[in-house]
Amino acid sequence: MRTMAVLAPGWVVDAAARRAGADPDGLIAISRGDRILAASAAAAAAGVEEGIRLREAQYRCPELVLLAEDEGTAMRDFSPVVAAIEDAVPGVQLLRPGLLLVRARGAARYYGGEHEAAGRLAEALLAAGSRTARVAVADGPFAAQTALRFTSAVRPVLVVSPGRSAEMLAGLPLSVLDEPELAALLARLGVSRLGELAALDEESVAARFGQGGRIAWTRASAREEEGVVPRVVPPEWTRTRRFEPAAERADEITFRIRTDAEELVAALLEAGRVITVLRVVIVTEHGEQDRLWRHPRWFRPSDVVDRVRWQLQGSGGAALEAAVAELRIVPEGLDAAHEHQRGLWGAGGQERVSGGLARVQSMLGHEGVLIPHLSGGQALADRVRLLPWGEAPAEGEDALRERRSRPWPGRPVGPAPSRVLGAGPAVVVCDGDGAPVTVVGDRLSAEPQQLRLGGADEAVTAWAGPWPVGVRWWEGQAARFRLQLLTAQHNAYLLTGSSHWHLEASYD
Repeated sequence: MRTMAVLAPGWVVDAAARRAGADPDGLIAISRGDRILAASAAAAAAGVEEGIRLREAQYRCPELVLLAEDEGTAMRDFSPVVAAIEDAVPGVQLLRPGLLLVRARGAARYYGGEHEAAGRLAEALLAAGSRTARVAVADGPFAAQTALRFTSAVRPVLVVSPGRSAEMLAGLPLSVLDEPELAALLARLGVSRLGELAALDEESVAARFGQGGRIAWTRASAREEEGVVPRVVPPEWTRTRRFEPAAERADEITFRIRTDAEELVAALLEAGRVITVLRVVIVTEHGEQDRLWRHPRWFRPSDVVDRVRWQLQGSGGAALEAAVAELRIVPEGLDAAHEHQRGLWGAGGQERVSGGLARVQSMLGHEGVLIPHLSGGQALADRVRLLPWGEAPAEGEDALRERRSRPWPGRPVGPAPSRVLGAGPAVVVCDGDGAPVTVVGDRLSAEPQQLRLGGADEAVTAWAGPWPVGVRWWEGQAARFRLQLLTAQHNAYLLTGSSHWHLEASYD
């Protein structure tokens, strides 16, 4: 089936940069977990490639500005572009923000040919706000998307003649299939290019590699049977409440928004859906303020009202900094309701705990209940991050997992301390003559004999160290060391410093 692939290069980066107030032409990249999802032209020229690790990207381009992916916002920002393309031609399939598929037959008939239709879609893309546009036409969705690789600023539109798509694909490596395991197996059999795969017998490939192999063969041969699946415009779940005159108190707003929250949750439940991610947009005379809220289970009406109240109050007061003219509740993440139903025997222990935490948080405020998330770092305080219950790390769980797996030279090893203070109180370590013990080179100036903490002196009975702590020497940071001390009172301390010491942690 003849298919048109419509691409807005750099849309995700441009949109994210505009939201962050950054220069879209600067050194910018979008991250997903610990990988690069997309990069600006300047960042790509500096060696930042899609799919590489964040650490490698920052090594190649130290000035790189990283912005976390916000898929919900990106989809919302791209919606007007999709609507503009649908005005030009019906039957649009949205693959991701910036990339669309269109059935070529109807568009070509309406505009007088595939070249003319492709040119019209490129114009519509530019008129909708994209800085650049690429359109490719080929036999099938895979061939059309792959043909985009051969477009450029000089040749933004490419039409592969009917029946010639397999020839266009033949010289490309198997990696374009995005099936690394299958590509590795085929490579061991001497098949490294799409043309070589297409030359094999379809049934033999399917018998050896299963359905995945058959799909790969049909794509390499440009014989895909699946065509464009037009998107179904989802119901508009956003609830908007306008205040005339503008509301000046949080309790007034939350009272009036409660009905909207109840109606929204009820309508979604009737459709078999529940909210797991919610965006609250507040419009005041000073502009818009929006925030994304997550829930460990799903939002009930009272949970929605709580998030609105927390966002309105901020510091906890009832009075607002500016009167609110409009408030929008936007479901960003929806799950199937059956995945969150209670078990046969009622609520389980986890559900009861979640309900209790929700009630406590409702009384104390958003940051009244904090949950630890394991992270990584050289300092003990950096290895645990406290976030409000229901909030996910901004960089994502995958990024935290990758951070924990790093080597972190200089981090404490062995049993973890029972109490971590971070930047704790100052401590004086003295030798037998009462002189301060410091670090000279990589050794202590004298053997520790006494520790003074909070006005009390403790005799040191054992010590170990010093161990260097990794520092950013290129940023002018002074060298730091760790020192472990055991006192006659059976107290064990972990100190950090060099010429001056601070209590970082203690052991039971």
